[in-house]
Amino acid sequence: MDASTQTDAIVPLWSLEDRLTGLHGAPASPAKKTFHTLPHDVKSCIIEQVNRPSDLKNVCLASKELHEIAVRFLYHDVSLELGSLRDYHMPAFMSRHNIGLKHIRKITLFLSSVPDPCPSEQQATFAISMLLSFLPENILEEFRCGFTET
Repeated sequence: MDASTQTDAIVPLWSLEDRLTGLHGAPASPAKKTFHTLPHDVKSCIIEQVNRPSDLKNVCLASKELHEIAVRFLYHDVSLELGSLRDYHMPAFMSRHNIGLKHIRKITLFLSSVPDPCPSEQQATFAISMLLSFLPENILEEFRCGFTET
């Protein structure tokens, strides 16, 4: 046996043509392009264009990856009305387990207009102190606290 015969015996079992076709003999085709196959940063640019918080909330519910992206935009600029009966969502918001808190950059707080402002002012003061204690240090770019007219 000469050297050329030995080299031919080591040739792989598949040829270039076999590599260009799929397992079932069909020509290989590129993967179907969908939103979920886009790169993470492209998805982020798209989701950044969503303006309504309710829409961002729905994006968060779509998948874990989209939640990770959308939560940054959902919590970036937060406005809260304090001291009203509508504060039922505040305990969940004011939790150390709320992963959105680290994404807050701007906060606007309003004291709701109620007939007796004293209890609502106390409730608002408590909520503000809790919120500020839960936020990571040095992340706020803007903090506003306003009072509605009664």
